[in-house]
Amino acid sequence: MTLNKEVVFYKVLTFFLLCLVLVLSGVTMRYYIRNNAMSLDLPLIDKNVPHQEEIKKIIEPLRYSFIEALMHKDVKVSIDFDEETWTLHNVHHFDPDGNIVLDEGRFGICGSLAAYAYQKIKPLLEDRYKIAFVNVSESGFFPRPSGTHYVLRITDTSALFFEGLLASYILDPSFHRYQRFQECEDYEFNAEMESLDLLENKNKDIVTDIKKTIPIKIHNNYLISLGVEGVGALFDKDNFTLALTATRQYRYVGRVLLAFRLYKGKVQILKDEALTKQLIDKVNYDRLYNRLKELFEDLIGRKITTGT
Repeated sequence: MTLNKEVVFYKVLTFFLLCLVLVLSGVTMRYYIRNNAMSLDLPLIDKNVPHQEEIKKIIEPLRYSFIEALMHKDVKVSIDFDEETWTLHNVHHFDPDGNIVLDEGRFGICGSLAAYAYQKIKPLLEDRYKIAFVNVSESGFFPRPSGTHYVLRITDTSALFFEGLLASYILDPSFHRYQRFQECEDYEFNAEMESLDLLENKNKDIVTDIKKTIPIKIHNNYLISLGVEGVGALFDKDNFTLALTATRQYRYVGRVLLAFRLYKGKVQILKDEALTKQLIDKVNYDRLYNRLKELFEDLIGRKITTGT
C-alpha cells in the first residue's frame, strides 16, 4: 500500500470511528436523559404527538411534590391498629365544580397530577381521541409488584399504528413525559380505567395499609415517602412509627431519613443526617421536621421535646 493510500485509509477509518462515537454518544445521552429527566428537569416529549405544544405548556410547570400539601394545618394522620391501615386526611382539594385543585397550581403526586392534566387536556382533544387513566408500574421509582403510579393513555381511534393496532400515546405529568406508547418500555401497564376514584368520589383523604408508604417527593434520584409502621413485631397505640424514608431509583429497600417512634409508650427520634443533607435543603428539612413532629404529637396526644 502506497503512502497516499494509507493516508486515505486512515482518514476514512478515523471518520467512521468518529461517526460511531457520535452515534453511541447520542444513544447513551438519550438513555441518560430518559432515566434522569426528573432530576435534570427536562421534559421527554416526542414530535408529532397530538397537540404537542398545548399539552407541553400544561405539564411543564407541574411538580411532583406533596410537601406543600402536608403543610396545611387541617392535614392529619390517623391509624387503625385493628385493620393495620393509616390515613392521611385532607390532602386533596376541589373547586366548586368538582375539579382537582393543586397546591400553588402545580404541586401534587401522580394521582392528583394525572387528574389535573386530564381536566386540562380533555377540552383540547377532538372527539376521535379517547383518554383513559392507567395504573402502571414504573421501573425506576415504582417497580412491580407493589409499585403504583398513574398516567394517561391517549388513543387516536381513527388512526391505525400497525396491523389493526390504534395509535396511542402515554402522558405522564409526574415525569413530564408525552410519548408514543411503544417508546414507554419502562412502564408495565396494570389496569386501565375511565376515571379515578379521586375524581369520582372527591376523596380528600388517602388510605393505605402499614406496608405501604405515600410518596411526597422525588429528588436526586431518590423517592422520599411518608409511612406508618410498627416497631419490630409490635403495632399498637404504644408501639408505632411515623417516618420519612428515601429509596434510591431502581432499588426496593428504603432508608429512614427521619422517624418519630413510640416504643412501649416512650418517644424515640431517629435521623440519618448525612443522607438527608443530600436530598433536602435545610429550610425544607426544618419545615418537614416540625410538621412531622406536629402530626406525631397529635397521634400520641402530647407534646414532645427534641431530646425526648
